[in-house]
Amino acid sequence: KNKSEKVHFEISDIQSYQCKDTFALILFEESLYYVPFFRRRLLRRCAQRLNPDGLIIITVADPHRFARMIRMIRKNFQIVEERFFY
Repeated sequence: KNKSEKVHFEISDIQSYQCKDTFALILFEESLYYVPFFRRRLLRRCAQRLNPDGLIIITVADPHRFARMIRMIRKNFQIVEERFFY
């Protein structure tokens, strides 16, 4: 019903998905903490699929609970903007 030529949806296992396209934006909305292992590897693989000015956006509802994951992201990736909503 809400089909658009500009939007494409696929369903797959996030850890084994192999994408051939490149993107301006990859969004992990309240989902990255459901990846039990190899988050850094997944994010690196996703970063390779970005356009030159592309971004990955990660939302985390409870930053205290997932502080370890956030530290890993800060340590291994360039952060363009970080916001906290309480």
